[in-house]
Amino acid sequence: MDIEIPLLRIKRAQAQLDTLKDELDRYTDRSQGETHTIVPEGDDDPNVQHFRFFLRRVPPRIIGVLIGECVHNLRAALDNLFFTYAGPHVSKRTLREIDFPICVERDVFEAKAASNFKNLPAKGLGLLRSVQPYRREYEGRRWNDRWRDPHAHPLAMLQRISNSDKHRIPVIALINIVETSIAVSTGKAPRVMRANGCLDDGAIAARLDFSDSEPDIHIQAALTFGIALDEWGPISGMPLTEVLIGIHQYIDLAVVGEFGKL
Repeated sequence: MDIEIPLLRIKRAQAQLDTLKDELDRYTDRSQGETHTIVPEGDDDPNVQHFRFFLRRVPPRIIGVLIGECVHNLRAALDNLFFTYAGPHVSKRTLREIDFPICVERDVFEAKAASNFKNLPAKGLGLLRSVQPYRREYEGRRWNDRWRDPHAHPLAMLQRISNSDKHRIPVIALINIVETSIAVSTGKAPRVMRANGCLDDGAIAARLDFSDSEPDIHIQAALTFGIALDEWGPISGMPLTEVLIGIHQYIDLAVVGEFGKL
């Protein structure tokens, strides 16, 4: 099967993903005070101090545009692939309306298969069925816990972002705390409890417990943060680059690469 066009789409999506990573690095690598501030505050417990994270500069809009461009090419790679494969086996009317199906429910896929794909070769239909989000398996291995929800499957996440991008650029206002760095002048450092997941602006990013530390210790806190997507469902709060890399790899290897062997 000729997969040149889908592969070109995937290659273009990779270039857009690389550009997106560069933009994200430029944004998140800016010094504290330019993109964000970390404000210490006390607690009812005198041995505890909080650090709140405040965003001073929102992510540039070009990041949302680049997400949309990358996702568009990945979705188009699937549609181009399926158009090429299904062309000899379906009616001209069906071919004009055909796109690569992405189904989180078995019944929805089987209804489409019965009406539009019934003349596809068994091997191709079986492969198409095997990569659907409702299957949640790949090469006989269970996905990890994240993928056991069909809505968190790479193709389901692609569909979600793609549908959103048709109406607005993806919202990326959520912050992931990647790393907490605590510098101390002398003595034993406090115990650090970092916030998990994504933070809203002004949320507590870290909690420091000084119970076992010296009383006059000097603290300097720094946080490394990333960007996450503000979407509903399992995709909400997931690191942006992790999501897009996972989608890209799945389409490249598990879908286009496998159809190319037919």
